Amino acid sequence: MKIKKSGQEKDLWTNHHVDFFQKKKAQEEKISKRNLSSLSRKSGQEEMVGFVLIMILVMVILLIVLGFVLTGKKGIEEKDYQLDSFLESALQITTNCSMNGKILTLKDMVPQCVTKQKCENTNEDICKRMETIFRGAINQSFNPGKESYVKSFSLNIYKIDGEQKETVTSISEGSQTKTSRVGWSEFIKGKNYQIYLKNYY
Repeated sequence: MKIKKSGQEKDLWTNHHVDFFQKKKAQEEKISKRNLSSLSRKSGQEEMVGFVLIMILVMVILLIVLGFVLTGKKGIEEKDYQLDSFLESALQITTNCSMNGKILTLKDMVPQCVTKQKCENTNEDICKRMETIFRGAINQSFNPGKESYVKSFSLNIYKIDGEQKETVTSISEGSQTKTSRVGWSEFIKGKNYQIYLKNYY
């Protein structure tokens, strides 16, 4: 036996179902908006991470390039023990300059150059004579020049007094290149002296 619903009951039933579907739709839209917002935030975070990684990569590349540029400007310098040996031998060269009746070696001349002495037997300035002999020894041994393996050189002698470094003399010849080798020697003659020879190739 079927029970017939009155018109009022049908309206209540219809309204109930309409409210149910509307609420369900509203919840689905709310969830959808929440998911879209979450996806948007996630996408934004991924873009930010990607941007940071790109910036780091660019900085690394710039540092590498800068390193090459600075290396190119500074050039390459190597220690050369043959130049050390040359300086040790050169310092023992006997000159034609005398002081107090004694013939001086190049090593003897260095402290005399500091005090601006002259050779007793020739009245020649000791610094100039010393520079001439050093230059001659270097030219004879290495023959520096544009067409030679050694293009140029520089020689510097210093007097060391504690932390003070005073230049005794500097000799150079030719244009400096980016590739060089350096030798040095140290000795004591009342004070501590250092001598550096740098050849450019």
